[in-house]
Amino acid sequence: MMTNCSGETQKVRFMKRTRIALSVLCASLCLVAAVFAASSGEEGELSVIEELAMLRGLVFERAFYSVIIPAQEASVAMSKLAVRGTKDLELAKWAAEAARRHSEEVIAARKAAEKLGGIEQRLYGIERREMNALMGQIATDGTYAEHIARCFELTIEAARLAVGRTDNEALLRAAEEIIRDRTRLLDDMQKWK
Repeated sequence: MMTNCSGETQKVRFMKRTRIALSVLCASLCLVAAVFAASSGEEGELSVIEELAMLRGLVFERAFYSVIIPAQEASVAMSKLAVRGTKDLELAKWAAEAARRHSEEVIAARKAAEKLGGIEQRLYGIERREMNALMGQIATDGTYAEHIARCFELTIEAARLAVGRTDNEALLRAAEEIIRDRTRLLDDMQKWK
């Protein structure tokens, strides 16, 4: 039997990959079932936060990153818009730092999501459209602070849901950092609202 540098046999590697693939398939099916069950008979669609609130374990973890990543990407884009569009040097400096930090978060979140089998495209798409709408409003009215505040509030809501819905220590640490960072940024932003 062939082994790799860590001593794993091909059979062990195959079993690990199979277990991950089955977990991802199961998670996807559970997400579809949860969304269908929750939305049947209800008017309108569930918000992404309502969907997250119904999930647990690996299904929650994939959905969490599927919602957080587009919000983080929007935070980067909105911050860059503020840097280019403001004459307030303090706001520009603050926004440049937020863009830098949140760019790093996007990279880390994408890596974490890949380890879990990737993002859930439907939720990612829903959240991406919402964030694009906020960015479009900034381009129209130039009110950076109130639109990025909505982005931050969403990430805080999603991060708070992580407690009790997953045992993934890395995700829980990321959620705690998001809550601390976005709460502090919202407090900082009061002077520009």
